[in-house]
Amino acid sequence: MNSEVIDQVREGNNIVDVVSAYLPLKRSGTNYKGLCPFHEDRNPSMMVSEAKQIFKCFVCGKGGNVFTFVQEYEKISFIESVKKLAERAGIPIKDDYNSNKVASKRSKIIDAYKLANEHFVSNLKTYGSEIYTYLEGRQISKELADKLSIGYALDSFNGLMNYLKKKGVTDDIALASQLIKSNERSTFDFFRDRVMFPIHSHSGKIVAFGGRKLDDSQPGGKYVNSPTTEIYTKGNELYGLFLTKYDIAKKNYVLVSEGYMDFLRLFTEGFTNSVASLGTALTHEQLRLISRYTKNVYMMYDGDTAGLKSSVNGGLKAVESGLTVLVVSLPKGEDPDSFLLTYGAEKLQLLIDKATPLIRFIKESEGLEKSEKEKIKILMDTALKIKDSIDKELYVKEVGEIFGITQQSINTRLSKSERTSSVAKSKTSFTLERSIEERDFLQYILNRPEEKNNICNSINSDYFFEEIYKKIFISLTKIDVTVNLDSYSQVIDFLDDDSLKNKVAELILMGEPKPDILNIKRDLLLRKLKKELTYISGQIRANGATSELLEKKRNIKNEIQQLDMSIVNNLLT
Repeated sequence: MNSEVIDQVREGNNIVDVVSAYLPLKRSGTNYKGLCPFHEDRNPSMMVSEAKQIFKCFVCGKGGNVFTFVQEYEKISFIESVKKLAERAGIPIKDDYNSNKVASKRSKIIDAYKLANEHFVSNLKTYGSEIYTYLEGRQISKELADKLSIGYALDSFNGLMNYLKKKGVTDDIALASQLIKSNERSTFDFFRDRVMFPIHSHSGKIVAFGGRKLDDSQPGGKYVNSPTTEIYTKGNELYGLFLTKYDIAKKNYVLVSEGYMDFLRLFTEGFTNSVASLGTALTHEQLRLISRYTKNVYMMYDGDTAGLKSSVNGGLKAVESGLTVLVVSLPKGEDPDSFLLTYGAEKLQLLIDKATPLIRFIKESEGLEKSEKEKIKILMDTALKIKDSIDKELYVKEVGEIFGITQQSINTRLSKSERTSSVAKSKTSFTLERSIEERDFLQYILNRPEEKNNICNSINSDYFFEEIYKKIFISLTKIDVTVNLDSYSQVIDFLDDDSLKNKVAELILMGEPKPDILNIKRDLLLRKLKKELTYISGQIRANGATSELLEKKRNIKNEIQQLDMSIVNNLLT
């Protein structure tokens, strides 16, 4: 994509306006602060600078420019973030898959999944009379199948592969998408002869598939799911959220079920504030998605022992994240799908209305197969993970009231556990900043991007010993000298590594360092020379004093003395 277009899109989207569209911001001096959406933030820790068009969270470390924020929040590629912001600013951008312009690997994989879904849906409409019969037998209407883009993978080893090739998808992208697999003998379609359920990101992009076999005689498990790719990690998405997120926000609670069919049945019966965790234990990443739309979670897993345990485990994770949790108790042997088919929506609504708060559910449930002492221990372990002090106090109070335990007993137990935890943390605490000179140098460049070319040419990467600072310096030197960097946030567009983007955003927000650039460069050189001197002294001790080593040592010491004298002279003048 043309750099001029990217610059135009950046300039047309004030980062404060963009971030404010996702979450509330409050002015804090010359900057703005808000709750960070990238971790479980209870106290505003994300800073947004309008002057520098940068955001930075000083807890989880996430940082970058307006493109980075949209990428991270929407879980999309850089190219997609540019297109989304271009649309917001009314800037036209040509969209062509086969364009010679560079598109990221990630966006190409997303395109491959979109094409694959078109293929599966077309198969269902063309060859799927038996599949429609199967779906109708599960009481899934044709209208719902169309709405959720349910499709069919042919009983073919190369049906999808040929379709993707015809559409211009290269072999390397097809293999990277994991839609196509390869072994020593052949290359073939991963999904074959299965009903296909597309898995969307919360922004509506298809990022994975779940394929269900049609009958028990077919080989393989009941479901075959997409493996991890560059655009999909199991446990990071919630099935159906892209459809139901607005109703979740409107009703201010979410019904969390386990599988595809549970969600489909709930959605069909009018429970449009539902999601499914895709057969996995509810994860912190999924809970972060939920917390964007509501703080109230109703766990609705299967009524067997495994389902009860999953409800409790997922519910406790939600409590850690500051969410309120209730458990909907289904009869033993029932799941949301089977219950609705047998008893109907009104009966399920009654169970939802009678949902039990999590702590009381744990206390009263016999299906968990835990003693009361074991239940209390599980609840106390969760209390230690709750970061917000008020939330923790209310939670502990509720545990005491429901289990009939005095607050003193609970607090004594927690204090003992917290002391043990703090000792463990102190042993692994992060050391203080070791490379102040390197940090100061990069701070100066990043806060004066227009001087980058002149300053970077005067030193090299050997001056840097801290790995992340060395990588940032090398990345900066690789920027074409013809590129005139005239904005802080522009620098981030040239970085591929997320850890580098996070650190660069932090350095930009810190502003210019107190020392001037001449003193910073001198300090870098002095430190480099002292390290070289230490190395040569070690060589002499290990291998003996050769004339060559002694000469090097003498020259370095002279350079150090000259630098030291210049420092003294500057102090005296």
